[in-house]
Amino acid sequence: MLLRYWRQAKSSTRWVGLDLGSASIKLAELEQTGAGFRLVNQVLQDLPSAPAPDPKDRLGWLQAVIREGGASEVHLAIGGPEVIIRCVSVPPMSVEELAEAVQWQVKDELPFPLQEAVLDFEVLGEVWEKDIKKLDVLVAAAPLRFVQEQIALVEQAGARVASVVPTVLALRRALQALVPGRLQGSVALMELGAWRTHVMVMKDGHPRFTRDVPMGGTDLTQALAGVMASERGEQLDLAKAEQLKRHYGVLAGNVEGATDEGIPLAQLAALMRVVLEKLLTEATRLFDFYKVQMGESGIERLLVAGGGASLKHLQSFLGEGLGLPVELVNPLKFLTWASSTTAEASFLDEGPRLTAAIGAALMHGQSPNLVPAELKVRRRQAAARRRLKTMAVAAGSVAIGVYGVLQALAFGSGAAFQRVQRDWQTVEPAYHHYLQMAQETQRLEGAMAMVRGFTERQPLWDGIFKELTQLAPSSVTLTSLMASASSPSASAVMQLTLQGTLATGGAATEGDLARFLDALEASVFFRDVHLRSSRVQVGAGQATTFDIECQLE
Repeated sequence: MLLRYWRQAKSSTRWVGLDLGSASIKLAELEQTGAGFRLVNQVLQDLPSAPAPDPKDRLGWLQAVIREGGASEVHLAIGGPEVIIRCVSVPPMSVEELAEAVQWQVKDELPFPLQEAVLDFEVLGEVWEKDIKKLDVLVAAAPLRFVQEQIALVEQAGARVASVVPTVLALRRALQALVPGRLQGSVALMELGAWRTHVMVMKDGHPRFTRDVPMGGTDLTQALAGVMASERGEQLDLAKAEQLKRHYGVLAGNVEGATDEGIPLAQLAALMRVVLEKLLTEATRLFDFYKVQMGESGIERLLVAGGGASLKHLQSFLGEGLGLPVELVNPLKFLTWASSTTAEASFLDEGPRLTAAIGAALMHGQSPNLVPAELKVRRRQAAARRRLKTMAVAAGSVAIGVYGVLQALAFGSGAAFQRVQRDWQTVEPAYHHYLQMAQETQRLEGAMAMVRGFTERQPLWDGIFKELTQLAPSSVTLTSLMASASSPSASAVMQLTLQGTLATGGAATEGDLARFLDALEASVFFRDVHLRSSRVQVGAGQATTFDIECQLE
């Protein structure tokens, strides 16, 4: 019992971050101590070189990383063009209203349908716009299928995914926790990956906008490999090109000399600068956009992280090209290391590559968290069932233990035995009552799951109401709308019943109800429209009441 509680207390201050890059897999385990954060374990696994960023079978490599890191639960960082980050401003409102308002704010900015997305948000604080107080909200979204694929890959490799966070927000969290002073003012954060470069612009630590630039360190490698092969008449493979890139870095255009293979260094410099100049151009456009659109004075400093950030002379190249101070983000310089972690200089140089994994561990489930809502519900239900089962077993064990002790004490004494029976009769109803409560709780969870399933698949009611308002003639007055579903499953049919009255006399005509039925049938919202009944009410203000049944598309 004490060992279980010790493990729970231990796990509450230890987190494992996992960064699934296209060229490498990074894992970092952190522990919170009284003196700050400590790096307990780290694994960095490079993946085999590939001529293009096509999906590859990473399961075996991922299993090896998780096994080496001893991770049973991870916080996953994901990136790429599928992951969208937006900042919106909304009026102050409750959490329930905010969730719906945020969806309406960003639905037109997403490159995928809202109903096929996973979305979460973080309230950054309050802002004033034209003397009106609003909430500054950071929104993260990604396609549901993409997130499910990433979670399935990790869990198939043997670890449970506790949370999913966008890579750029993991980088931001690492800086917030380790070097918060570097985020003051207008700061740009650039993560140079293998195939893509993530750029986030922040104001006093609050993200203003993010962009993905479709180029990375592999573009530099391919630039060297392809041209060298054609000019030298021999194949220079990706591995050798990568080795040359890391050894020489960004060279000046007028550099002299040659490599051991006889390749002029000036040629290396020219080939790499073609790619680097494109990166400079994209970064300049983003920073100019921030200055003009956001009404700011401009970027004050650039922080670089990721696998390509440690390239020799890259900081000076970016600084000269952008006219900014450029700093390398190395979180290992601000962490203490466990005794089992190597302290060699070569390991310290890998710090920029581990930034996203460290940031994901430091977030450990804080919003925005892109774990799908249905998975969160299933996990809560499973946890509740486990707690309920544990409580039931514990209650049964206590009851049986009490009964056994009383039996032992009453052995050989008739009077004592009778007391034991009376005591058990006192305990037994409470025990059975608890079991009944457990059964009722399970049934209640099932009912709640059905309600959630019904609610999550409700259509956009405001759109339906607007449609009905536009379709109904002036002589038709709708008095009620009832909806029902055959089951909470995704394939359930939603049945609507519309009740109302049709005024007679004046400008109303007998064909108004028929035209209303035709309009409903022609609408994109409804199908199988039919008049179930109609009755004429005789008296003052004679009118016809009707019932219409239809199904939602």
